[in-house]
Amino acid sequence: RIWHIFNEEGANEYATWVWDPFISVARGAQYANSYYPGDSFVDWIGFNGYNFGGQLYQTYQTFSQLFTFEYSTMRKKHPTKPIMIVETGTDEMGSKEKWVKNAFRDVKEKFQGIKAICWWDEKWSHNTIVDFDSRIDSSPEALQAFKESIADPYFLGKVPYRKV
Repeated sequence: RIWHIFNEEGANEYATWVWDPFISVARGAQYANSYYPGDSFVDWIGFNGYNFGGQLYQTYQTFSQLFTFEYSTMRKKHPTKPIMIVETGTDEMGSKEKWVKNAFRDVKEKFQGIKAICWWDEKWSHNTIVDFDSRIDSSPEALQAFKESIADPYFLGKVPYRKV
C-alpha cells in the first residue's frame, strides 16, 4: 500500500525500498519468502544480526555464523538484488577487534552480494540483554580494527546515487 502511495505521488523515483525479513533456521526461508512483496516492489534485500557474545541465552557468533543462512537462502531466491546488512554489531565479549576484522574479510571474500552495511553504534540494554556495547569505538582496539577494515579499497568504491 505504501509503495503505491509513493508511486501515485511520483516519489518512488527518489525512494529505495529495502525488504528486511527476519529469517531463522527454525522458521526457515519459506516463512520469510511468504511475505516477499515481489521484485517490482523491492530494490534491496536486508538482514540484521548481532553477536551478543555471552549474554545470558546467547552464544558467541561470528559474522559468517550470523548471516550465512540468510545470505545463501536469499541469493538463491533473488540473485540480482543487492544485499544490505541493515543492522549489525558485536559486544566486547570475546575479541571485538577480531570479530570486526573477520566480518569485513568475510564480506569481501564470501558475501560479495553485500553492498551496504549499517553498524548499530550504540550501548544499550533491553530485556535480557545487559549493557550490550556495539559502539565502534568501545575500545581503542575495536576502533582501530574498524578503521583498518574500511580502509580497504573494496569498501571505498564509488556509490551510485540518484540526484534528488
